[in-house]
Amino acid sequence: MPDRWMKGWMTFSEAAKKYNVDSSTLRKAVAAKRFHEDEYRLVGKTYIVKVSALDRLYGNKDKGSIQDRVNQALERRRSAEPLTKTQKTKGRER
Repeated sequence: MPDRWMKGWMTFSEAAKKYNVDSSTLRKAVAAKRFHEDEYRLVGKTYIVKVSALDRLYGNKDKGSIQDRVNQALERRRSAEPLTKTQKTKGRER
C-alpha cells in the first residue's frame, strides 16, 4: 500500500484474498460487531480494516493458520521425551 497512513490496513477485497474468506463475510462481521469501532473504516464506498483485527479473528497468515500452529505444537509434543511415572503423577491428588 503506497500511502504511509495505510500501513497496517487493507481493503476488504485484499483481506478476502489473503485470509481466504468472502468479502461478504467481512461485511457481516462488521454488522455483527465482531470488529471494534477503531478497527475498520468506510472510505468512500470501500471498507478498510486493520490487519491486527483480521489476525485476531481469522489467524495470523504470516505465522500460518491456527491449524498449522496446532499441528506444530502437537508435533513438538510428540517428539518430546516421554514423562516418567513420577512426572506424570506429580501434582495429581491421590
